[in-house]
Amino acid sequence: MDLDCTLSLKQRQIRRMVREFAKAELAPIAREIDEEGHFPWEVVEKMGPLNFFWNAGSKTIQRSRDRLDLLLPGD
Repeated sequence: MDLDCTLSLKQRQIRRMVREFAKAELAPIAREIDEEGHFPWEVVEKMGPLNFFWNAGSKTIQRSRDRLDLLLPGD
């Protein structure tokens, strides 16, 4: 069985959103995060409304046939 690693349109959109968030919110403070060994809670709070977190009961996991979906932020 071959593994198809081609991302769907939705997966590409999520990847783009995560990259944009990281560039805007994390890149400017990356050195500080590395030096202090502490991830700022304020950044975590900004991730919440963007659905960067999911749990085992999420609809994505329940209906996913694509394992790549499980690696991306969910609903």
